[in-house]
Amino acid sequence: MVWRLLTTPESYTAWADVELLSAEPPGAAVAGQRIFFRTRGLGRWWAIRFEVGAVDAPHSLELMVHLPLGIINHEHITLLPLSARQTRVAFN
Repeated sequence: MVWRLLTTPESYTAWADVELLSAEPPGAAVAGQRIFFRTRGLGRWWAIRFEVGAVDAPHSLELMVHLPLGIINHEHITLLPLSARQTRVAFN
């Protein structure tokens, strides 16, 4: 479940304050995919772009997140199942 939330572009709208514009190529996260979002703040729309790096399903995902004002986050997300109902998610 957690892996799907992190790798399906449409799912970000359920838990992040973003609107999905497009994913190239469409579908679940794959290396090289670019995902375009926008968010609203301070009375205007702001562009956000994800560039997907290495994908090791369902264990880890690398993202380069391009935020407004030239801010770039390099994210390495690791998932570790703890039980059938629990997963530890580590960023960087």
